[in-house]
Amino acid sequence: MKKLKVLLILSLIFNLIFVLGGTAYAIKKFNTTSKIDVIYATHYHRTSLFKLLPIKKDNIVFVGDSITQRCEWDELFNNSSIRNRGIDYDTTGNILSRIGEITKGKPEKIFIMAGINDLQRGVSKDKLLSNYKYILSIIKDKSPNTKVFVQSILPVNTDTNTSFIFTNNDIKNVNSQLQKIAGGFGYKYINLYKVFADNKNQLKPYLTKDGIHLAGEGYLLWKKAIINYVNQ
Repeated sequence: MKKLKVLLILSLIFNLIFVLGGTAYAIKKFNTTSKIDVIYATHYHRTSLFKLLPIKKDNIVFVGDSITQRCEWDELFNNSSIRNRGIDYDTTGNILSRIGEITKGKPEKIFIMAGINDLQRGVSKDKLLSNYKYILSIIKDKSPNTKVFVQSILPVNTDTNTSFIFTNNDIKNVNSQLQKIAGGFGYKYINLYKVFADNKNQLKPYLTKDGIHLAGEGYLLWKKAIINYVNQ
């Protein structure tokens, strides 16, 4: 009888371990799939909306990822001609895939910032810069009269957020190459990095809560840095 009880208890323990292990695996798989689905859905929903709202010749277009998307640019500058074409999670590869929709309208100006998501996903710097070149070459070819402003990647704050797989020195290295690329196309390069970095080479702490995205004060600082280019 005792032996039977022991076997029963052991069986229950093994079953419990199996169930818990399977549950943990299912949760992990669900979370991974869910993140992929969220990124895909976000990109799809935003681009499908953009197709219904085509760019026009008098538009000033802000292109980028979540850092661009989270600002109300038209209200910030009190300019109804401004269009926000930022998308959460976007990489330079994503922007390359959709830049044609923007150049169709041959807008007056384009302000672009991209690359931070590439770095966080482990995309090589060479690939990031190659994508950027293709983006700018498409603009130059399809909308040659558009004034283009290449904005540097902003610093992050690694004290606030320790999950970054890159450093601010990596960002500075990419930015130095972006400046050269922009100049090669005859486009204006705007060094926002130095505006947003503190004396420790970090995104100024009062401008962020998560180490990467900007609070309202950050967008006011951004506005001050580029207002002359928007209004010229």
